[in-house]
Amino acid sequence: MIISHRAFYLFLLLSWVLSPRILAQADFTPPEKVQDQFILKTNPFNLIAGPIFPFVSEARITGEVVHGLKQSSQLSASYLFKGVLLSMVDNSTPGGLGIDELIFEGFRIQAAHRIFLMSSTKSKMKAPVGLYIGPHASYSSLKIADRYFNQFQSYFRATYFNVNLLVGYQLNLGRAYFDFNFGLGYKNNYWIEQLATQRRVVPPDELGYGPYFSSPLKVQCGFELGYAF
Repeated sequence: MIISHRAFYLFLLLSWVLSPRILAQADFTPPEKVQDQFILKTNPFNLIAGPIFPFVSEARITGEVVHGLKQSSQLSASYLFKGVLLSMVDNSTPGGLGIDELIFEGFRIQAAHRIFLMSSTKSKMKAPVGLYIGPHASYSSLKIADRYFNQFQSYFRATYFNVNLLVGYQLNLGRAYFDFNFGLGYKNNYWIEQLATQRRVVPPDELGYGPYFSSPLKVQCGFELGYAF
């Protein structure tokens, strides 16, 4: 069952209601006075396990653009491919599981905005660091198909969407940055089975993921390593 998006709109409203109060206290400094205006980030552990576990691994690249001493925005793009853990299980199973006969095609996009609450106004040569808060959204899509049946438009497609309010902390180590965060929000995850012209939403109990999968609650926890340019 696909969950209504009313909770999504409500969550966005609450997130942005809080933002003006924080922005009113922000010390804005023109971006040209900040040396590290662009940070390129990634998480190497996503190459082992991606967002649609355990089916995919994720190759992600994130760009953080600094707007001033206390604000920045992030945009991420990811390529999803056959999971490393899934391949290891397939290789260790006598006779294999037939994973090599399947196609894994997917992508993920993310967007976030950060308002730094304790960034030092004296550190004018670096990007914002310290405690931050802000909205975050993620959309993942994955297609799994047998190589033969794919030509007849028969496949499974997983769609994972979530929007969160994150609280995080960013550290600066020279030109390198370490960013970790935690948050709660709304999610809408579902699988679709496509058989030629027929389509159905796969019931959660057939997937075997448990009650958390069909719950609208999203718990977000992650980190990224970055380098400033």
